[in-house]
Amino acid sequence: MDSEDKSFDIPPLVITDLDGTLLDYRTRRLPDGFGKILDRILAAGSAFAVASGRPPASVRSIFPEHADRIWILSDNGARLSFGGTIVSGHEIPETLWTELAAAAYLPSSSFSLDVAREKM
Repeated sequence: MDSEDKSFDIPPLVITDLDGTLLDYRTRRLPDGFGKILDRILAAGSAFAVASGRPPASVRSIFPEHADRIWILSDNGARLSFGGTIVSGHEIPETLWTELAAAAYLPSSSFSLDVAREKM
């Protein structure tokens, strides 16, 4: 490939974490040229998504010029939004999270949380 050829296969979905991955670790800013890269991804018919533990508004604030063109998976995966609209959201019922929080603070608790993993 010559130095001018910047073509590459773009997968149907490009997804990234924010802090320390897409964002510069020190400045917490998008890399220079991000808009051009996003344009290429979208022009190829692919989708771009950001995953973060942050709430949706915080993630959107990082992408003021692009937020309406990207998918945002926020709140540690609890919400999926596009163009400022929450498409899907899952919350732990209040009775369960209060029970979990109470159990976690018991000094002699034998509380444990098992997570099932599925093969992809």
